[in-house]
Amino acid sequence: MKKPGLKREEIFLETKLWPSFYEQADAVEKTLERLDTDYIDLLLIHQPAGNYMAGYRLMAKAYKEGKVKAIGLSNFTVEQIQEILAACEVKPAVLQTEVHSYSQEKELKAFWDQEGIVSANTEPDKLEKSGFHPVKSQFVDAPLIEELPVTLECRFLKENEDGNIIGQIVNVSADESVLEPDGSIDFTKFRPISFEPAHNACHVLGEKAGNVTLNNGVQMPKPGYGVSQVSNE
Repeated sequence: MKKPGLKREEIFLETKLWPSFYEQADAVEKTLERLDTDYIDLLLIHQPAGNYMAGYRLMAKAYKEGKVKAIGLSNFTVEQIQEILAACEVKPAVLQTEVHSYSQEKELKAFWDQEGIVSANTEPDKLEKSGFHPVKSQFVDAPLIEELPVTLECRFLKENEDGNIIGQIVNVSADESVLEPDGSIDFTKFRPISFEPAHNACHVLGEKAGNVTLNNGVQMPKPGYGVSQVSNE
């Protein structure tokens, strides 16, 4: 936070309390120490696991002491939120949860509206506040973000039983700044991120390992890369 030269009040700092810290009396103080700051703008319970009631009481105490400006929940059900409301003096200000076309959580939304809890998904002008500018795609019914150097424009095909969504790439939009002279995309000119579901992690893709020719096997990459020879012949 200190490197950009911004004042602390110009930064909105949000973080979460991990379940293993719920019963540690100094959990919030240690979080402040790790972040090297005097206060947190928004502190959330990471998930309803372990003794989350103890964790919420710690956050409520920190709120009263001015160490946290607002507290909230993440991934809580209606019943779990009701448990918090019934036992705690400080009401959660925010609920962070997964909401999209395939998981609309209508009952949960009606409940948080009734209780005056703000959803992180319904923050007004959230996209504009991020600094991104959407424009309409010519190929799919979805926006393009002007600031992103590469966009895969996909059409929905189906959703598998395991919840994975299958789509068809109908167009690739790329800024000239990331193109090779022949018009192909140079992945070294930006930092693409790949999601790895096994560990719920995102990885920045690195340098090129080699070329693959489907009909004639693999053109072997630099020594040190573990790539097997394959062929469709």
